[in-house]
Amino acid sequence: FPYTTLFRSLELALARRDDEDADVGATNVRKLVATYTGATAGFEVIHGLADRILACAMIPPSPAYAANSLKGYEAKETAAELTYAVVPLDDPTYFPGRCANVVLKSKGNADKVIATLGVVHPDVLANFDIDYPTSAIELDVEALAGCRACPPCGC
Repeated sequence: FPYTTLFRSLELALARRDDEDADVGATNVRKLVATYTGATAGFEVIHGLADRILACAMIPPSPAYAANSLKGYEAKETAAELTYAVVPLDDPTYFPGRCANVVLKSKGNADKVIATLGVVHPDVLANFDIDYPTSAIELDVEALAGCRACPPCGC
């Protein structure tokens, strides 16, 4: 049975980002990358990981996002200064309609994208010789940690 294969990976690493203001033209940023590969793409697993990371950071979902996405959740105004939402995105790396940004919403400040997640497009998987459906998330750890005085873990 070829579809009994299941592979999960999680990596925290430094990534280079172009930065014209830096002395060397680039800076290092910490990224968390997780993938789920198996008989199905496992988008719900990766989406659940994003929700769990933000719950541990004690950042609640925005009322509109929670009411639309969480069963049994009653939409109500929150006193939280910082909330998050998962916003659909069109990115050719991912399968159409199966990609989103995780966006921090802060009262009085501009929204900030801290992660992208989705089902990886079959053409991308073929480029890496991956034969099974895969979902992935890339999260900017420094953007999450810098959004406020985040406790080490609110779990």
